[in-house]
Amino acid sequence: MHHPQNTMLLSQEADDPEYGFSDTTELDLALLSFEHLKLLITELDSMHLEKLDDSRALEKVCDYVVHDPIYADSTRAVFRSQLEKLTSRQS
Repeated sequence: MHHPQNTMLLSQEADDPEYGFSDTTELDLALLSFEHLKLLITELDSMHLEKLDDSRALEKVCDYVVHDPIYADSTRAVFRSQLEKLTSRQS
């Protein structure tokens, strides 16, 4: 026998951040990531028009990935390592 109260509890657990993201939260995160990616593209276009150094563009891309939570921790770690190499060369 299926009780509506149990269904409601399961639904709440599925949406509880302690147990994982809800579909809405994942969608919001993806949309936010997409908006940030569009801003990055605009910034890279501006840098290209100003004929700035390609290493600065790569730095911007690495910084974007490092700070975007949609990417896995391991992916962000790889880009963080590359970003540190780029910034240490400029020092």
